[in-house]
Amino acid sequence: MAVSVIGRVAPELERFLNRHILGIAPHPDQWPPPHDCTSLPVPPGYDVSDETGPVWVLAHKHMHAWHHRRTTLGAQGYRFAHHSEFDCGWRLADVAARFVRERVNDDFDFVTLMPPPSVHRSQYELPWIAQRLAERLAIPFVPNLFAAVAPYAEHPDIARYLSVPGASLFVFSRETDTQLNGASVLLVDWARHTGHTLRSLAQQLKRKGATVVRFTWFD
Repeated sequence: MAVSVIGRVAPELERFLNRHILGIAPHPDQWPPPHDCTSLPVPPGYDVSDETGPVWVLAHKHMHAWHHRRTTLGAQGYRFAHHSEFDCGWRLADVAARFVRERVNDDFDFVTLMPPPSVHRSQYELPWIAQRLAERLAIPFVPNLFAAVAPYAEHPDIARYLSVPGASLFVFSRETDTQLNGASVLLVDWARHTGHTLRSLAQQLKRKGATVVRFTWFD
């Protein structure tokens, strides 16, 4: 009980201190990269590749228990996803870029992302951090390659309960004319749970002739 209370109260106190006492009011387009971005060590990551291709996870689950949020990456991820602390977002984008360069070491043509459901709080954070990752890697960012359709667009749990095939949850968007045949794609998501939806997107890209590496910050 005490741990649960601490887990709810401490982040709010931290947010109040930053914004109302210290005067820190982060803005997604105005907040510059912190000077200590590179002070975050690059974690070893986790290779959870499957038959569809390479899959990398940066760190373990972090947002459901107080002690997980006290890890270096966990605390950054919690503050970014829950309180829009964009200095933390910059650090996570930077460490992800260094991880991709050092561990994945592929020459990607562009970065794209899994469309986040509108019910998730991270729906705005994911495009933001994916774009910063692409900037760090100096490659194009294609945010609108896929479009989610019902029932996933309404809530991912509905698709899970109905056992809808992953290929039926997403379509290629008409808003992009990106060339996929022969392209090397970095497909990103904020967190990996079962990996089902990311795998379905990777399979669609492979059928178009692309090479895909999947990457998530957390599992």
